[in-house]
Amino acid sequence: MKPIFANIFTTLHADLAKQSASFLLPWNRSQWKNGTDNHMFIETFRKVVNIDESYCVVPMYNARSALYHGLKTLDIGPWDEVLLQAYTCISVPNAIIATWATPVYVDIDMQTANIDPTLLEVSITKNTKAILIQHTFGIVADIHRVQKVCKRHDLLLIEDCAHALWATYTWQSVWTFGDMALFSLGRDKVLTTTNGGILLMPKQYKKACKAIEASLHMPSTWVILQNVLYMVLGWIAYRTYAVKVGKILYYIAAKTKLLPLIITPAEKSCSFTNFSLWYPNVLAKLATTQLRRLPEITQHRRSGAQMYVEALWDSIVVPMQDGDVYLRVIYTTNSQQDFIREAKKHSIHLWDPWYDKVIAWRWVDVADAWYTMGSCPYAQELAWTTINLPNHMLMDRQDYTRVIQTIQHIRNIL
Repeated sequence: MKPIFANIFTTLHADLAKQSASFLLPWNRSQWKNGTDNHMFIETFRKVVNIDESYCVVPMYNARSALYHGLKTLDIGPWDEVLLQAYTCISVPNAIIATWATPVYVDIDMQTANIDPTLLEVSITKNTKAILIQHTFGIVADIHRVQKVCKRHDLLLIEDCAHALWATYTWQSVWTFGDMALFSLGRDKVLTTTNGGILLMPKQYKKACKAIEASLHMPSTWVILQNVLYMVLGWIAYRTYAVKVGKILYYIAAKTKLLPLIITPAEKSCSFTNFSLWYPNVLAKLATTQLRRLPEITQHRRSGAQMYVEALWDSIVVPMQDGDVYLRVIYTTNSQQDFIREAKKHSIHLWDPWYDKVIAWRWVDVADAWYTMGSCPYAQELAWTTINLPNHMLMDRQDYTRVIQTIQHIRNIL
């Protein structure tokens, strides 16, 4: 039976694997670090995402670096507080803490999995300098209400669009509402080059953005190789997973460190500091190819989400909303781990939910991220009672139907 995945492999496809494999050939190695593709990527990104010259676009090795440098550009540092939602990834508070600012957690709206605007006012102090909104799983936050809070208290608004590439809010692109925005091209995002991040700043910060670019240095050849290999080995593993070859291959590749880490040991304790890596030329070339498919990918995810909502509406956290991109579809259950185990018996690999802890990932000590257990009860509840339904380009209509039928079967027996 064909395996269906909710987490790994989900942004990989045959063309991407084939193109990545071509860069492993010795005569193409000269294109790994430097070349014209980084510039081409920026121009293509501007065109596809509709970003005009009034914004600066700075590609980096990952989105956490984009957040870090954006915060520094906005002069956020010691004694400053940044309000952000709980139910997030450790990378977000890590970048805030690295600037010597303080992350202050606000609970979420259970209907959107995003920051609850009604709780912002009581969290603001004389040290609060910015509010960061996340657009969780491609579900757009209530931006207008957050904007009003920022305006009343003279606060900066930061948009984390890591999950929300090509999303809109009231027909306006999500990245246009704040004082800065960031995107991710990580391995489980809308588009992937294994790693990759983009900082978006208004033109008034052009000089600062040039300084950021000058401060970045190229990743090592080994790190670039790891990223390219992931897209090749990941595809092979996906195609051979049903006969267990893929599972073994992926396990060996991970154990032998042929694949890059999602979260480094330093980041697990919020002590990661290497935020100054450039976006290699080879990854920029791979990203440019994928960008042209962005409308197709977005429509596919929206169609898949629609199927889930129509069949499982009573357990789907977020209903259909215009402009959302549905990187994940969140399903609620009081038997989270049992649900995951039962789904695996049907070759549907849900594994751990993306945020199975209020500050992901599972092995993170939330105290290191300055989070106090019990302070955001809705975020904690959502982390403990949800699973992410698979929704990506590797699925066809028959796959979605199979997942729905399996979910219906499991909830009848649990």
